[in-house]
Amino acid sequence: MDIFVIAAAAFAGAVASALLGWLDSHEPWAARKFGASVVRGAVAAAGLGLAFVAVDSAVTAKDLLLAFLSGAGFDAVGNRLAGAMAKKG
Repeated sequence: MDIFVIAAAAFAGAVASALLGWLDSHEPWAARKFGASVVRGAVAAAGLGLAFVAVDSAVTAKDLLLAFLSGAGFDAVGNRLAGAMAKKG
C-alpha cells in the first residue's frame, strides 16, 4: 500500500507543478502541454514508488513531502528540457 501512497504524492506534485506553471504563464489552456506533464508525473510516480519499495520502510510525512517535491521537480526539469529541444530544432 505504501508504494501507491508515495506514487500518488509524486504524481500530485507533477500535476501541481503543471497547473502552477500554466497559471503563471497567463496563456490559454493547452491540453497537449498538460498531457505531457501528466505523462512525466506518471513516470516520476513509477520511479519513486519502485525506489521506495527497495527501501522497505514505513511512510512518514517527510517521505510524502519529498515524493511531492520530487514529482514537481521531475516535471519542471522535463519542461525545461522540452523547451530547450524545441528551440534547438
